Amino acid sequence: MFTRQKNTIARKLLMYFAEKGKIPTFYEYKVDGQRPWGYTPKYLFRYFGDWNKMLNYMKLQHPDLWNIAIQKDEEPLQDPLEALRASSTEKTYE
Repeated sequence: MFTRQKNTIARKLLMYFAEKGKIPTFYEYKVDGQRPWGYTPKYLFRYFGDWNKMLNYMKLQHPDLWNIAIQKDEEPLQDPLEALRASSTEKTYE
């Protein structure tokens, strides 16, 4: 029963992390008002012990969800001012 609860918690949190687009630090998660209801740090530590043990458990038990949660955008972000400068220097006036 204990493992089933840990797996349920891990799946729920990994889906939440995937929506956020990153794995937050403990302090980011603690102050986040949008975290899943009822999943307080005290509740999580009852099952996992600490934040790093929980993350390691998630990585080992649910690697497919873990990869989705840590997936980063392939496109590098371009500086909008640099794009504006490039477009204004290309214009030629006759």
